[in-house]
Amino acid sequence: MEGIGGLVGHKIDWSSYKILKINILLFYTMNKTPDMCDIIGFMHEYQAKNNVIKQCITNAQYLYDSIKHSNWSSNVIPKAVIVIYDIPDKNEVRYAIHMVVQWKNKILEPSYEYAHLQNTQYFDNINNVMKSIKLNNPEFSKDFAAGIITNYLRFVKYAEQIEAGKFLVDREYYDIQADYVEAKIADYVEAKIAKRAG
Repeated sequence: MEGIGGLVGHKIDWSSYKILKINILLFYTMNKTPDMCDIIGFMHEYQAKNNVIKQCITNAQYLYDSIKHSNWSSNVIPKAVIVIYDIPDKNEVRYAIHMVVQWKNKILEPSYEYAHLQNTQYFDNINNVMKSIKLNNPEFSKDFAAGIITNYLRFVKYAEQIEAGKFLVDREYYDIQADYVEAKIADYVEAKIAKRAG
């Protein structure tokens, strides 16, 4: 479980970046200007390079904070979900209680751990997920269902706390990933400006 504390969130100056459209994996611009910031892509790059797992709350909080402290902050919330995904080589279907960010009714996946999986489904409705899990799990029981519901409701509370301004995460990992992403964005913007000037 990730650490919980009352620290102030990592603030980022986004005034020089212009984001026009967001997609589940990437930030794109619609007019191909040099101001594109691929925040989620840089997050995934960092996590893949460093084998980061079980940091979905921290990843969601960083992405949520990044959007919230920008000019494109409307309609953004941290969101607890249940992810169901396939492990094809083992012929298994698994589930995880997970945290993502919802922006303008789109699910943004801040965690490479789940973003690179195939055949993922995101649920925020307990009844729907129970039906899906029951179909794929012959050992489904009331105790199993109770465990899923309890953990999901715990994540719902975490999402509410993040939205209310609490800092619930592993501060060291949050800052290291933020430094990596911000350095990548700065390099990207500088390269685009140099290319435009040249």
